[in-house]
Amino acid sequence: MGRRFLFIQMLLVVAAFTFAQGNSDEDTGLRLFYEQSYSQALPYLQRAAKESSLKALDCLGQMYADGLGVEKSETIMMNMYNRAIQEGYAPSMVSLGFYYLGNDNEKAVKWWKKAAQLKYGPAYTLLGDYYKHGFGDSIDLNQAVIAYSCAADCGEKRAYSNLGSVFEMLDEKRKAYEQYMKAYQNSVLTEKALVALVDMLCDKSALYYSKNYDENVVKAGEILNSVQGYPDKVNELKQKYERILWDSAQKVKYAEQKEQQYNELLRICISPEIAYPEVATLPSGRKVNFVNIPYHQKKALGTNGIFGSSFTISFFMKSMGIGANGGCLFYGYNDYVGSDINKQNYPIASIANKLLILRMGKENYEFHAFKQFADTEKNIFDVQWHHIVLTYSKAIKKAEIYIDGCWKGNEFFIDIKELQFMKLVFCAGLYDLRIGDLCYFKNKALDGNEIDIFYSYNYK
Repeated sequence: MGRRFLFIQMLLVVAAFTFAQGNSDEDTGLRLFYEQSYSQALPYLQRAAKESSLKALDCLGQMYADGLGVEKSETIMMNMYNRAIQEGYAPSMVSLGFYYLGNDNEKAVKWWKKAAQLKYGPAYTLLGDYYKHGFGDSIDLNQAVIAYSCAADCGEKRAYSNLGSVFEMLDEKRKAYEQYMKAYQNSVLTEKALVALVDMLCDKSALYYSKNYDENVVKAGEILNSVQGYPDKVNELKQKYERILWDSAQKVKYAEQKEQQYNELLRICISPEIAYPEVATLPSGRKVNFVNIPYHQKKALGTNGIFGSSFTISFFMKSMGIGANGGCLFYGYNDYVGSDINKQNYPIASIANKLLILRMGKENYEFHAFKQFADTEKNIFDVQWHHIVLTYSKAIKKAEIYIDGCWKGNEFFIDIKELQFMKLVFCAGLYDLRIGDLCYFKNKALDGNEIDIFYSYNYK
């Protein structure tokens, strides 16, 4: 029993030594092969091949195919490759394809397709190259797209740059941009793809990264500052676009400052609770919640004493027509909103004789001076959405009105009474009126810059 146990132990030790030696031969042989020390690699690879190392068989096949450290021998090459291929080793199928490339392209493609059927990414890449460049045969860009896409699906991320270039050749710039960005995000952007991507982002005629040109250029600068490799090409691109890179960076920085100011304005504005039953889309693509006020009807909202001091009112408006008389914005002096506009409520911005009129004051408001905007029809009664801002400074008794961010006029009010009322009233006049996203600022008269910021973020 003791001798038998000892014999088994010796067999295990020999097997372990043989296994370890096999691994060592493969590792050493592969290292020397990749260092192009082919003669030194030969004995290690031969021993590893005897132990059925598929990698060693593939390397030996390449050496005998090209005479790397050995005499060329197609017979030995085919023997090495076939032994690996019989085990389903895709890299040897690719290597055999390379052997035939140029002399028999059909055989080359046949072996690459066999490797591709095994989901071997490099084989798909080679097929993509073949269809993209032709190698003396007909070019098929659609097949190249399919092959490169399969390569990417198999984990060959470098295929993203190749896909981008094929889409450019097909004049599908948006798809090309998307693939170049994937290459950048995966840190596999080729030099040509880098140039193409930066050129796309700096092209005013096609905004890929965002709808804002400056943001596109800033993204190009970010890519140039972070991409690894190609220092000469990076410097060349920076010099080419030096001025617009700097200008756009400054503009984006300014936009960020404006965004901070906008957020501060949002913090101090009051948004009354309104049951908005409908949604509309502005020209900018922004969605607006709105209420529809049929003609001869009103919508009254509590104002929390907003008219007791300076104030600003901001809202979107869409008038469905022009009435000779009527109004869009009033203030009411009690909880009751009567049917007679002139007796129960007082116009702030109203319509008279197809003009937009600015009026202020509780008592005898009809005798106060008012500002007529002769281009009312052009500005707000064109059946389109418009952004309206009315701002009033108590300190200087001055009211101003802005339409779509543009100043349209002002009026000063002398001896104006204290405006302390309970209601803010929207009236459709003689036509339907849509009022959206109302908000107001209590004790705050916005200046022109603040109105521009508020308009830009809400409407543009």
